[in-house]
Amino acid sequence: LEFHYNVGGFHLHSTGMEWLVVTNLNWAKFQGTARIDGLEGEFPFRVDARDADVDRFIIKVWAPGADPNKDSPIYKASGDLQGGQIKIHRT
Repeated sequence: LEFHYNVGGFHLHSTGMEWLVVTNLNWAKFQGTARIDGLEGEFPFRVDARDADVDRFIIKVWAPGADPNKDSPIYKASGDLQGGQIKIHRT
């Protein structure tokens, strides 16, 4: 995953994925670790993405060493996207 929020100069590049879940309601949820340009460490992140007429993308990022199941994220962003921006494929 690469996530760029250019207005804020926030650029996240995943370095590994831990898990992925795809539901029958067109949602994909996954968690991994990432580097953020200009910052030191590996940041845990979690994404929820919906593939629908109006797609939805939610990302949460935690401090290095934080536990996403217990700690509060240090960054989060979400928004709706025009349909077709997110594609979830089942095999």
